[in-house]
Amino acid sequence: MAVCIVIVAASILSGGLFKDRLEMADDYFTKKKYESAEKYYNDVIESENDTDKISAAKAGKEKSQKFIDEAIIHMKNGDVYFEYRLFNRAEEQYRKAYQIYPYLKGIKSKINLASEMHKQSGNLEYETDFVLLDENLKFKYAVGLLSLWGSVKISEPQLAEFKNIVFEEGMFFESENQLKISGELTGKSEIDKFVESEKGLFVFISAAVIDEFGSVKWHKDGYIRGDTPYIKAGEKKEFSLISSIEGALQPADKLIIAAYFKKSIILLVNPASPKSPSADKNIFALYSAPMH
Repeated sequence: MAVCIVIVAASILSGGLFKDRLEMADDYFTKKKYESAEKYYNDVIESENDTDKISAAKAGKEKSQKFIDEAIIHMKNGDVYFEYRLFNRAEEQYRKAYQIYPYLKGIKSKINLASEMHKQSGNLEYETDFVLLDENLKFKYAVGLLSLWGSVKISEPQLAEFKNIVFEEGMFFESENQLKISGELTGKSEIDKFVESEKGLFVFISAAVIDEFGSVKWHKDGYIRGDTPYIKAGEKKEFSLISSIEGALQPADKLIIAAYFKKSIILLVNPASPKSPSADKNIFALYSAPMH
């Protein structure tokens, strides 16, 4: 009889203990102490037999991690802004991270430093070339393009398109066997949807002709024509690229033209994402066609 009483008492104590742990986890979650909450949720998941409590603990753990991840993203965004000396924007991102998860390591000191640097700069943003992109614009690594372009990513969707492409062979700058590629780049409506910039997109252009084996016969880098190197939605800008060509053009040769962001001037909305434009060339308009 005494043995049975001890077993029942232990069972009640055990059930109460795990109930307290779940409540403690929820309490930490409410106070935005997500890492502490996760430890108690894990304890319940690993030791509890009640499926309802396990499900509740798993849901709580998932929510905790989501908030931690969101805070880290904002903090990393702030770090990128800070690197570009855009201290006001950096502080805004750090404060967003703090609002989500005030116990994120180092976030308070980052807020204070960004605020102080902003004051020291006279509350002015430094002049720099950057592009703010909506995080819903995804960039994926591309294969099969030119190795001389380095790492390449292409946006989904593309933000501009090439039209009226013309190529001419001849002598343009006192040199024979030259190739001139010209045409138009038109900004698509997606620019307004995915880009935060009054100027539009800063455009770099690279073009190349490759043979059927992938060897480069001609290549040239350049810019669009006009008062500025930017393009807006619905705007058309002309371009013209001239350089010497290796050998004669063949029907199997292919022309590739890309409009892109350089890695050196872009400011990322979500630098932690593998689908952010972090390549050497982050292409937002691509043209490919045979040279015949």
